[in-house]
Amino acid sequence: MGVPTLFKWLISKYPKSITDCVEEMGSFIDGQYVPPDISKPNPNGIEFDNFYIDMNGVIHNCCHNENLDKVPLNDDDMFNNIFLYVDRLVELVRPRKLLFLAVDGVAPRAKMNQQRSRRFSAFQESQDRRDAEDEVRAKLLADGMHVPPKRPRSWDSNQITPGTEFMMKVCKNLRYYIADRLTNNPDWKGLTVILSDGTVPGEGEHKIMDYIRRERAQPGYNPNTKQPFHRLFTTRHILHGLDADLIMLGLATHEQHFYILREEVVAASKQVARCLLCGSEGHMASECTGKAPPPRGALGRESKYMKQHLQILHLPVLREYLQGEFQSLERLIRFPYDFENVIDDIVFLCFLVGNDFLPHLPCLDIREGGLNLLFNLYKSLLPTQDGYFTSEGGIVNLKRVHLVFDELAKIEGEILRRRRAVQLDNEYRKRSRTIGVQNMSRVAEKKNKEEIDLDAEDFDRAVGLDEEKKQEVNDLLAEVNGNLFSKEEEEPEKETEETTQFEKLTEEEKLDSEKKLNLEVAKKCFDMNRHDDVVDTVRMGEEGWQTRYYVEKFGKTHKLTSQFYEDIAKKYVEGLQWVMQYYYRGVPSWEWFFPYHFSPCAFTLSRYQYASAKFKLGKPFRPLDQLMANQPPGCAYLLPKPMQELMTSPNSPIRDFYPKRIEYDTNGKPFRWLWTALISFIDQDRLTAAIDSVMGKLTPEDLYRNRVGVELLCVHRLNPLGFQFEKAPNDTLILRDAKLSSVFGAVEEDKDESSLYETVFSDPPGSFPNVINNQCLFLHFMMPPATKHSSHMLPGAVPPPKLLFPEDIVVQAPPLDRRMDVSELGYIHGVEQPKERTWGSGEVRELRRSAAVMKRGYEGEGMASKMANVGGAYPPQQYSVMYGQGYPGGFQSYQQSFQQPYQQPYRQQYQQPYQQPRNLLAGAFTAITVDSVMYPLDTVKT
Repeated sequence: MGVPTLFKWLISKYPKSITDCVEEMGSFIDGQYVPPDISKPNPNGIEFDNFYIDMNGVIHNCCHNENLDKVPLNDDDMFNNIFLYVDRLVELVRPRKLLFLAVDGVAPRAKMNQQRSRRFSAFQESQDRRDAEDEVRAKLLADGMHVPPKRPRSWDSNQITPGTEFMMKVCKNLRYYIADRLTNNPDWKGLTVILSDGTVPGEGEHKIMDYIRRERAQPGYNPNTKQPFHRLFTTRHILHGLDADLIMLGLATHEQHFYILREEVVAASKQVARCLLCGSEGHMASECTGKAPPPRGALGRESKYMKQHLQILHLPVLREYLQGEFQSLERLIRFPYDFENVIDDIVFLCFLVGNDFLPHLPCLDIREGGLNLLFNLYKSLLPTQDGYFTSEGGIVNLKRVHLVFDELAKIEGEILRRRRAVQLDNEYRKRSRTIGVQNMSRVAEKKNKEEIDLDAEDFDRAVGLDEEKKQEVNDLLAEVNGNLFSKEEEEPEKETEETTQFEKLTEEEKLDSEKKLNLEVAKKCFDMNRHDDVVDTVRMGEEGWQTRYYVEKFGKTHKLTSQFYEDIAKKYVEGLQWVMQYYYRGVPSWEWFFPYHFSPCAFTLSRYQYASAKFKLGKPFRPLDQLMANQPPGCAYLLPKPMQELMTSPNSPIRDFYPKRIEYDTNGKPFRWLWTALISFIDQDRLTAAIDSVMGKLTPEDLYRNRVGVELLCVHRLNPLGFQFEKAPNDTLILRDAKLSSVFGAVEEDKDESSLYETVFSDPPGSFPNVINNQCLFLHFMMPPATKHSSHMLPGAVPPPKLLFPEDIVVQAPPLDRRMDVSELGYIHGVEQPKERTWGSGEVRELRRSAAVMKRGYEGEGMASKMANVGGAYPPQQYSVMYGQGYPGGFQSYQQSFQQPYQQPYRQQYQQPYQQPRNLLAGAFTAITVDSVMYPLDTVKT
């Protein structure tokens, strides 16, 4: 999943790091698809050697994405969608050497806790929605209305988990797909394809990174191999995936030519209106004419989903931005400046605002400027130290990082006070909305309407949701209306008297009945997920909040002794080290996890000293073990029958792992999707012992699902590597020559299966045309041994040419979503600040026009309205009237902009002690402050 909003923040602050893809589409001749000639130069102007695909994003989107033109009817439709989408990606990227397909295997224990929480929460919410529909149906029938029959219960997306029968089909059909393309598609014949399927432990993106780290550590690895269509000698990697943490993983490789490909994420406010009744675009529910829902079946190459826009994130450009932003540290630090070390420190700092393995610190939020704050702290603290915060191989210097905790502890209360003021204002705004679900009902009643025209816009106005939460509401309504899959297996609907009576209605009456049912269920579900009676018992930012935080979050399950505070702090810091090593070395421990649902506050972290953590590697869970650990009891059918009883039987020794309902911490929020699920942590020893007790009852097919697999290397038999393997004197071939194989490691023949099948079948056979006269070799692939990762440019690596102009390095401050910006709190008083240029995009041109005048001592009227306010009011003087602002009290801050009389007490209560340094000295500008950075004039270039 990655860090929430990180991708949006990055492309807003560093806009030229992302570009839209130029895609050459195939054509149809006599109904036959003709792909583009991918042997030609890439129309994006970049030639890629190695293409990596994190397959789980592709699998999810091709199986149950609400934007699909057609709803898949069965597994074959899903596999068809997957094949076509990978085809599309390959045709766009045009890899010249390697295609690496990685499917999620068993995850580390630290990630499994998050997976367990998400799945249990999703199942409970799904069950509540079904109960709500049953209640509405019963009420409408009691009122004498005819209601439509229940829709068939459909495909369960929890099947996309290692160890399920569906994922075994995925593994087999990806083999079929590779064999078909290598045999029948001439453009694939020169490719080496590596498949790391769901039987190989590890998350897909981390298996890819492990491969890259091992390859670049080999003596013969050349970071500058020749490209046929580019004058430079470069090796380019490109990774497709949706997780924002891929950016951090890409930076952590220290490869100079790394790119990320992803689907364009369109903000909810810019999305095309979609009807929540019929699923069609272009109109809302209130305008629906009763069009039939989307058809079911497999997608075609001409489908809209196969043409959705893709974008390329250029990590070389992002590195260039970061180099410009942090370059000023070079003259301030007392030790040799190394930008590669700075990159590692930046990656570590990003973990503090969120990751998949630890709850984030209460005081840090990207949408409030949390990451900017950490960057500013880093620029302030690094010059006071004798080295960097991290070192090669993902090692964290805890003494230096402790300084970050110390500074966060000082400003934590102020951040939370500001947040509390904004929250109180938001609550007032929501209460003052005139359009809401209940208000709409009253208006409809006054107009004698029999229905409520409830659409997505109404919901947005009713609850004041931000863009991230709008999708939650849309998903809720879409599921109610049948546009998304429900969470159970498909079951045929039995004919009842209710069904018979409904079929006698006219088409118009049927549509009216369906619309009434859908709207009533949507309204009930919305009411069910909104709890206005929730009380914020912690009141973060108000006096005594720390005590209340620990009592409410931990007091029910732990004794709040001094030992508890020390333990949670040390476990959290241990977790930060685990995450850093995971990104730079691979899994440091399969069994480690953070045993709390909430993080400590910064003040607690600052109180203790920490030692470097030593992790025991351990072993990953087996696939069926993870399936048992993550799935709720309602998904027991995904497991072999003997293991189902461990979930559902009241006599099961682990029955307490599978509660029928889970408890939540509301976090003082009225909406359930903002709550934290308090699901119990699995006792690994008890789980393993219970599973071992029934292993003897599993069938050979069940045991096959539970096996641990290996990567497969697939090549055309006439590929130089394939040709050499067939001539090898034994069944193992060591790969040392990059020119020959484009990979390092070793390959060997499968002892149980043939390396070269004469015919390759899909699963089940007959689903797709058999691959006759197969030319694809399937070989077991063993990566080179893991070594220490070098966090530097490799010797001889050619940096990419600079693409940014000097004015581009003027970094834009990204827009924030929370109406507050805490980034200026990262500046430490009394410490010399770096002189990087960080201004808004509109300031750049005017800055250049005005710089010379300002240097001569002119009183700067031209820039007054361009100053970014980060706290307090700017000095009034004559600058308050510039650009027609006319503010008698100076340039307004957001606190001063509130017009409601109720806001005055809050403004007084949460007065900000951190005031913006004055910019007007001796009647002339000596510095300018733009977008939260004070910048001395002696560094302004004209």
